[in-house]
Amino acid sequence: MKRSLVLLSCVLGPLALPALAHAFGDEIVVGFMVPLTKKGASYGVQSRAATEVAVEEINTAGGIGGRKLRMITKDTEGDNALAIQLARGLIDKDRVLAAHGPQWSAEAEAVFPICERSKILCFSPTSTKPGVSAPYSWAFRNTVDENVLERVRIYAAKRKTTVNRLVREHLEQLARSEPKAGSARDRLLKLVDET
Repeated sequence: MKRSLVLLSCVLGPLALPALAHAFGDEIVVGFMVPLTKKGASYGVQSRAATEVAVEEINTAGGIGGRKLRMITKDTEGDNALAIQLARGLIDKDRVLAAHGPQWSAEAEAVFPICERSKILCFSPTSTKPGVSAPYSWAFRNTVDENVLERVRIYAAKRKTTVNRLVREHLEQLARSEPKAGSARDRLLKLVDET
């Protein structure tokens, strides 16, 4: 939840300036396009829940520059052609200021050029293809790319261990170096053990 608040604040932070926010009326409309059904729905549903909480907390705190956020949610179904159609609708019909999503790299490759041409800020939370957002000024992501993930897998295989064990080792080292991290470590270790 905290991560979603930070990400939403980064995307919408510039609107905190009253003069800029004034141009958008009483509310700031943001698009949210992720798979909520079909391919990758579990990711989209979790992301939507966290983002809804973030929007609610921002609005409860007075919004951004005194304007409430309104999130328009669209289900891409993990389909590139549908993601393109939904992005165009959010931009042309709904007049969004920014869009959270699309979820996947292939969708991002399809949608980022549309957002770029329209100068609509577009943020993909999980696209991992190397360089997917590099050519764009109005599109970005906050994940490591596949090359980094592959190095982690290779490292784990060479050590004949699992990623869960690597996470466990990292959390233990963190707890030793940062005593206040103990309770967070315990909760995270429980999650690691459950996966």
